[in-house]
Amino acid sequence: VLFVFEMLFLLRESVRVCVRRSAGSTSRSVRLWVRPTISSPLPLRPVCSTLFTSTSPQSNRHNGSDSLRRIVSETEIHKKLEEFTNDLHDPKTIFRTFPTRKLFIGYAVLELCAFRPIVYLSAIMYDLVSHIPSLDHYGNEVVRSTIFEQFCAGETEDEIIPKIELMRKRGIESIFDYAAEGDVQRGMFATLKSLLAKLPIIGDWVTFKEREASITQISRVYDYKDESTCDQNLADFKKSVSRVQKMTPTGVTAVKLTALGQPTLLRAFSDAIIHTQALFKKLDTDKTQTLTRQQMIEGFKKYFPGIPDDEVLDYMEKTFQRSEDKNAIDYIEWTHNLQMSELWDLIQHSGRGIELTEKIPNPQEKELLANMMNRCDELVQYARERRVKLLIDAEHHCFQPAIDNFVLALQRKHNQDFPYIYQTFQCYKKEALELLALDKERALRENWKFAAKLVRGAYMEYERDEAIKHGYPDPIHRSLDMTHATYNKAVDMLLNSPDVSVLIATHNQASVIHGIWGMIERGIPPDTERIAFAQLYGMADTLSETLAKHGYVVYKYMPYGDVPLVIPYLLRRAIENSSISIGAGFEKKMVRKELWRRFTGHS
Repeated sequence: VLFVFEMLFLLRESVRVCVRRSAGSTSRSVRLWVRPTISSPLPLRPVCSTLFTSTSPQSNRHNGSDSLRRIVSETEIHKKLEEFTNDLHDPKTIFRTFPTRKLFIGYAVLELCAFRPIVYLSAIMYDLVSHIPSLDHYGNEVVRSTIFEQFCAGETEDEIIPKIELMRKRGIESIFDYAAEGDVQRGMFATLKSLLAKLPIIGDWVTFKEREASITQISRVYDYKDESTCDQNLADFKKSVSRVQKMTPTGVTAVKLTALGQPTLLRAFSDAIIHTQALFKKLDTDKTQTLTRQQMIEGFKKYFPGIPDDEVLDYMEKTFQRSEDKNAIDYIEWTHNLQMSELWDLIQHSGRGIELTEKIPNPQEKELLANMMNRCDELVQYARERRVKLLIDAEHHCFQPAIDNFVLALQRKHNQDFPYIYQTFQCYKKEALELLALDKERALRENWKFAAKLVRGAYMEYERDEAIKHGYPDPIHRSLDMTHATYNKAVDMLLNSPDVSVLIATHNQASVIHGIWGMIERGIPPDTERIAFAQLYGMADTLSETLAKHGYVVYKYMPYGDVPLVIPYLLRRAIENSSISIGAGFEKKMVRKELWRRFTGHS
C-alpha cells in the first residue's frame, strides 16, 4: 500500500511541476497568510485591551500600566515575527528528524481524513472485524500502523519513552493523556451504524452533512457502575502521574473529573449550582451587583417564606462575616462566601416545592459528591508531592458548572504557592470571557496562583442540541469569527496579568501568532514558565517545531492506551482534521514539499 501510495504521490507531484513550468509560473503557492513585513502589518494584531481588567486595588497592583505598556518597537516585533513565519514555511528544517516513513504515513492519514464518509466507513469496518476472532488481530495491526501511529504516542511506557526523549531534544515537552475510553465504543459505533443506515449508496451529500453532526459529539464519558469504578479510575490517574514524574522533569498530565464521580450526579449538581448562583440576581433588586443585609432579608422572605427569620439572620451573619465590607457583598464575594451546604440546608427547611428546592441534592447525593471531592483532593495531593501539574479538561456544558466548582476549590487549596492545577476555558462559549475574568479576580483577591488552559471547544453541535432539547439559550457563539475573537481577547487578558499562568492550546496559526505578538509587545521572554503553547500529537507539527526552535515553551498532548480502547479518540482526531481544512491543508502542503524534496532533491 505504501509503495503504491508513493508512486501515486510522485506522479501527482511531477504533474504539478510540469503544469507550473508550462504555465511559466515561477511564483510559490499562496501561503496561509502573507509574511509580515515592516510595511505590511500582520493580521489579527492584538490590542492591549482593559475591557475585563478589574478596578480593585489588588488587581491594579498586579495589572498596572507597566504591564500594559509597549516596551518593544513595532519594527522589532515585525522583525521577530518575520523570522518565525520564515521558519514556519521551511519544511526541510521542521521535519529534519522525521523519518520518511512517518511523513508518508502522516500524509496518507491526513489525505484520507479529508473524506468523512471514508472515516465513518473505516470505523464500521473496524467494528465488524474486531468482533471476528480470527480477524481482530489484523484489524488492530492495520490501525496500529496507520492512524494510531499518527495520533497516539503508543500503548506502553516502553513505546512512549523514546518519543518523549526525542521531542525533548527538539525542545518540546509532553502532556500525558490516557486516551482509553472502554465501553463507550459500543454507543459510538451504534451511532455510526444508524447514521450510515440512512445514507443511500449514492446519497445526498447535503443531507449527509446535516446528519453528520451526531458523530461530532462523540466524547469521552467514563463508564460508571458504582463507586469502585471511580476508585479504579483514581488509581489509573495516579499511575499516570507516576509515569510523568519518571519520564519528564516538567511533568504535566490531563485529567477528566467525570472519571472520579457519577456523571448523572454531576449534571444534577451543576443544575443546583446554576440555580443557586442565579439567586444572587433575584436578590439584587436594584441591579447594583451588590447585596445588602436588607436585600437578603427581603429576598428570603419573598422567595422562601417558610424559613424562620432567626435562621435567615444566622446564615446572613455568617455570610457577611466572611466579607471585607460587613454591610454589602458583591458577586465574587457571594460565590466565594457561599457555603453550598449551609444554603441548601437552609432552603430545604422552607418546605416549598419551588424549583431551587427541587434541584438541591439529597443526603445520599451529597455523600457521593463528598466522595468525589475527596478523590479529587487525593489525586492533586499525590501530584503535588511529585511536582506534577494537572490539566483539568473541559467537558459538556451540563457538567461544567460542577467541574468549575470542584476545580475552584482545588485551586484555592493547592495553588497557594505554585500553579499545580489548570482550569480549562472553552472560548466558543458566550460566557467564556466573563468566567475567565471572575476566576482571575478571585485568585487575585484570595492570593492564590491562577492557571488556565484556553481552548476553542469540542462539543458545539451537542451543546446546541441540548439547549434546544432542554429549552435554555444556546451557550455557543453564533459564528466562528466570534469564537476566534473571544480566544484572542482571552489570551490578551491573561498576558496582561504577570502572576497568571496560561496554556495556549490551539492548532490555529493566527492565534499562535497573536500570542507571540502579545508576548513580544509586552517584553515577555519566550522561555517564561508561566506562558506555554500546546498541540495534539500528530497534528500541527509545523507550529510545535517552529515554536520550540524560537525558544517558546511548547507541549504535545501524548495520548496513549491499547488500540481497541483508543478508537473513539482516533475517530475524533480524524474528524477534526477534516473539519479544520485550512490548518490541516497547510500541514499537508508542508509535508508534501518535504517528501518531494527527499525524493527528487528539489524544493
